[in-house]
Amino acid sequence: MKIGLIGDAASIHTKRWSDWLRQHGYEVHMGSTTWPTASQLEYDGQSVYDSYCPLKTRPGFVSHMLGVISTRSWVATHKLKLVHGHYLPSGGFYARWSGAKHKVVSAHGSDVYRRNEQFGNDWLARSAINGSDYTFVGSNDMLDECTKMSNGRKNITRIPVGIDTNLFKPQNRRRNGPVFLSVRQTSAIYNPTTILLAFAYIQAETGSTLLMAEPKKGEEFIYSLARRKEIMDSIEFYPPRPYNEMPDLYNRADCGISIPDTDGSSTAMLECMSCGIPMIASDIPVNKEWIEDGKEGVLVETNNQFDLASKMFQICDQGKESLDAMGARAREKVVQNADLDTEMKKADQIYRKLVEND
Repeated sequence: MKIGLIGDAASIHTKRWSDWLRQHGYEVHMGSTTWPTASQLEYDGQSVYDSYCPLKTRPGFVSHMLGVISTRSWVATHKLKLVHGHYLPSGGFYARWSGAKHKVVSAHGSDVYRRNEQFGNDWLARSAINGSDYTFVGSNDMLDECTKMSNGRKNITRIPVGIDTNLFKPQNRRRNGPVFLSVRQTSAIYNPTTILLAFAYIQAETGSTLLMAEPKKGEEFIYSLARRKEIMDSIEFYPPRPYNEMPDLYNRADCGISIPDTDGSSTAMLECMSCGIPMIASDIPVNKEWIEDGKEGVLVETNNQFDLASKMFQICDQGKESLDAMGARAREKVVQNADLDTEMKKADQIYRKLVEND
């Protein structure tokens, strides 16, 4: 069975989606809205697409129209009846206008919650939802938001980007003092300065360590803040690493931290939870679907460094057995509600139902 995927061809989540489909008998053609290198198209050292084609040739809103032309030509060339666009204002929009008979789109988070921050994205996102047969979302809150965007008329179903719970699992951990892991990048939307300020407040008293992603170009202020707060020696800035090495990183932590103001179902957070690590997470609706305060972790007021520091103290005061119990509940929540194979089988059923109705 043929399928066309449209989105960021270099995204690990798109590549995992394609890899599962190919292992289950699909012929996957990838139309990319980004400009990846050849190595970025690989997963575990192998190509995960049967063919690849760039659809968007340059940045900008006007180029979307040229992208639609490229997409329609690509769909016709490969005789694709079914396409699935990831991220509503780009891959989802192209899928909607692709000319394919059957269209599925996926919302990922910022394309729903931050769609008004960039001109035209709200219209692009609504167009994607209203022009598709199905919209996949990662949480019940996103389902509600997308339902509002479609005036309640569309098939919107909860199918999160799944977690490979066999890869992301608990490993033996050595606790050398409380270790916190910021599971997101250092982009401003993830409030890294709030994490640093809270950590600076608790570090001397707790002797804790913070693992944080290496800042990208333009985010070097992270280093300056750490030096100014005299916590540089207590922070390990970890570099990018192969996907299959991420469980090793997660399992070094006693507690993960993810505190954006808005979010979809964070894959990084769920991967961490799948490794049996409790979370400190912002008390936004989507996080409350995964974490009950005091059960799978603790919830913190959005962008409140003092509340975050208080919750970090709370985690430091927990004993090993208590942290392990919270982590076990966190993993069970992911296994029951976001397992990759389970969620992909749901998507597979929808794909086949659409095509079989021809």
